[in-house]
Amino acid sequence: MKKVIIAIIASLTVSYAANGSGVYVNAGVSKGAIQGIEMDSVFAFDGYPVFSTYRVSPSFDIGYEHSFNKVISAYTGVGLRMLGNEYHAEILSQNGQPVDLPKMDIDLYFTYLAIPLKIKFLLPMKFGGFFIDGGPQFSFLVSNETKGFYTGSNFNMELGFGVGCEINIGKHNLILQSGYDFGLTEIVKINGESEKMGTLTILSAGFRFNTSKLE
Repeated sequence: MKKVIIAIIASLTVSYAANGSGVYVNAGVSKGAIQGIEMDSVFAFDGYPVFSTYRVSPSFDIGYEHSFNKVISAYTGVGLRMLGNEYHAEILSQNGQPVDLPKMDIDLYFTYLAIPLKIKFLLPMKFGGFFIDGGPQFSFLVSNETKGFYTGSNFNMELGFGVGCEINIGKHNLILQSGYDFGLTEIVKINGESEKMGTLTILSAGFRFNTSKLE
């Protein structure tokens, strides 16, 4: 019985393990997060806590993926990450009542040019394959809107990990994925402490136009 099960698994691997080489396009939603900072008290403004939320924003990628065999491939490309923060604070008196001072209401917008260099490992399946991938991502600040509030770095290096699946659409592949890129470089100092920015990809959907495919 064990030999039969092994033979079935092996036949599925040989018959249905598939990966492809070609140009891919991708769109998704992501958000940035300063690592290690509590969301409800990022810093103090005139002694009062500032509440912060991170915007969910679109992301876009185009690139090329190359398969080395039915399980392993590598890809690189170029994309845009539109991240941002919203800071809000209402100045209160010692008895907890609002005072006659303007509220803090600041929205920050950042657009990064991102270049991933990642390796993908595909788990063979009949109609598609689950995969994990990982590798560095280099991000360059293209533009920001900060009203003089932000004095961070123009460069951010991240180490990313993701999970997803590939679904066969004829010769080509539909790709669904989510993951997280851990920040490795300082992007800003808050209260004198060096902070790093990570990027959460909530969900992305892409399509790879295969010029060749391993069947």
